[in-house]
Amino acid sequence: MIFSAADLANVELWGEITSLLKKRGFLVIKNFLSSEKVKEIKEVMQHSNSSHDFLETILLRNNDEKEIIHKNLFKIIENEKNIKTIDEILQTLKHGAHLTRIDSYKSKKSKKPILEWHNDRAFSGDKIIHNRVQNKLFSYKLFIHITETQKNNGSFSYLPNSNRISTLIRKAFRDGIIKYTPFWKLVDFSDVLKRKEIVDFVDSCFPELKEEIKIFLRVSDNLIINPNSNKYSIPCKQGDAILFDERGLHQGGIPSKSERIILRLFYLNGAGKYKPEPITEYGRNQLNSPVGTFKSPIN
Repeated sequence: MIFSAADLANVELWGEITSLLKKRGFLVIKNFLSSEKVKEIKEVMQHSNSSHDFLETILLRNNDEKEIIHKNLFKIIENEKNIKTIDEILQTLKHGAHLTRIDSYKSKKSKKPILEWHNDRAFSGDKIIHNRVQNKLFSYKLFIHITETQKNNGSFSYLPNSNRISTLIRKAFRDGIIKYTPFWKLVDFSDVLKRKEIVDFVDSCFPELKEEIKIFLRVSDNLIINPNSNKYSIPCKQGDAILFDERGLHQGGIPSKSERIILRLFYLNGAGKYKPEPITEYGRNQLNSPVGTFKSPIN
């Protein structure tokens, strides 16, 4: 579903926006940021050495206190109405979601995907699942495109409804239906869904998801064979944005023709309500890691 920046001001559409986000996992907002703002951000980032190993962190927020890291970039967007409106829309969700981080990064021209098919918050390799907190602490992410992307040049991809299936897998781990096994990558995610324990779990508790899972497995099998398929790519113009649930399967395409610059915002679900409760040494170490690492989890 595609919305315009003007649609965000229509409160009557907020229910449709959050409903679509919860069901399909993503939506597109055209012309989210003005060409003037895009140009200013691009000028800063083009003179930066940023890469996936070094992000330009702009803002970090802990509850109501915010730490401004990159003052020049923050000044460009601090009064951006649409960013504040997204925050207001997501606060209407059951647990509320609030802006907790902003950063920007530049992906250099390459022959490889920016990031392969994956889902975030996949327990980061921690084999002892945090029963209450882990499943509620996730972010809705807003990717604002500072450079244009095309199907064959750096476009973001998302598998519709995969966020719902991802939630099912997490529940199966938490409820002890199956023992934890890595599911960050698409191939592992797909293999977990094919396990007899999961099939029986769905049959008895979530029959409404059976058709969605059947379709998903057919799609994932094709993508595993052809991981660079652009069938689910979402090309964007400068200033366009994609709002998505990070738990769904997504991918950063191959920036084959030009570099890609993204302004990335994290809206944390239940921010201020749920605090991480790491119960392993690995989990404690994760607390000190940057939010949204690009490194694959430890398997």
